[in-house]
Amino acid sequence: KLVNLAKDKATFFEKTNKEKKVEEARTEAWKPFADWMKKTLSNKIEKAQVSERLEDAPVALVATSYGITGNMQKIMAAQALAQDSQTKQTAKRVLEFNVRHPIVDE
Repeated sequence: KLVNLAKDKATFFEKTNKEKKVEEARTEAWKPFADWMKKTLSNKIEKAQVSERLEDAPVALVATSYGITGNMQKIMAAQALAQDSQTKQTAKRVLEFNVRHPIVDE
């Protein structure tokens, strides 16, 4: 199965029940921080959420599950016959943050 890693909710493997419970608890514990990030960056992002795929980076911006990716947005802007409305169209992104990174954990 091919998975687009530039999209939200990309998974590499099936999670066990224990892993799902840990993820839910981590998400619930970091919910106030995610809500603060969403409120602070409300005009730029659609939502903020805990990332399970980031290892070294503190944050990543990804496309929504059904939205256009950054690469597709660049292609649309580069079209020779693009209308002005298409070139100015920007999709809101999902901010994923790595709770295990020292910058975020402080």
